[in-house]
Amino acid sequence: KCFASDIKVENNSIKFKVFDSEKYSLEMKIYSKFMHNIQNALFAYKVGKIYGLTDKQIKNGLESYKQESMREEEIEVNGITIINDSYNSAFESLTSTIISVERYANLVGKKFNVLIGDILEAGSDKKQLFEKVKKQLKRLNVKNVFVFNDELTLMFGDLENSFGANSYKEMAKIIYEKLDNNDILLVKASRGVGLERVIEEMKGMQNE
Repeated sequence: KCFASDIKVENNSIKFKVFDSEKYSLEMKIYSKFMHNIQNALFAYKVGKIYGLTDKQIKNGLESYKQESMREEEIEVNGITIINDSYNSAFESLTSTIISVERYANLVGKKFNVLIGDILEAGSDKKQLFEKVKKQLKRLNVKNVFVFNDELTLMFGDLENSFGANSYKEMAKIIYEKLDNNDILLVKASRGVGLERVIEEMKGMQNE
């Protein structure tokens, strides 16, 4: 049994203690703001133990890890805080990241918004999976839900706070008009959707 305790969220990191078989093992820090990455770190810890790594080796490895571009990448555009996690998406990562960023927004006193693009690998289960995402969003404190493409616009159309578009420029314009410096926007989609282009369009509007 492995779990985390004494969790403390700091500016760009999370500190916690790892308990392995209910015994304190080590104190660890990961460079992320989002709670779901604690579970990822615990999994890495257990794998490291299986392969014979020491606590110090595991700790040094995890604390030296830095997120790749478009993975929980924080960007500011016209005062809007954007969490660009558009490198890839799956149902489990989408729902866990939504929860983590919503918690973070509440923690820093900002309003949570999300831009959702297609999960291209979902296949025939797509509608069922996005229905679960929609139910999740209804339970959370979400200011606006932005969805990219006509199919998702139709799926999320019964949400009062949802807005859809099928072009990067149109989507950027809607977001730019709806959000301000009190907002955090999570951007999440499969890599093939290219939602980082919405962010680039927003940057262009900032310079106009």
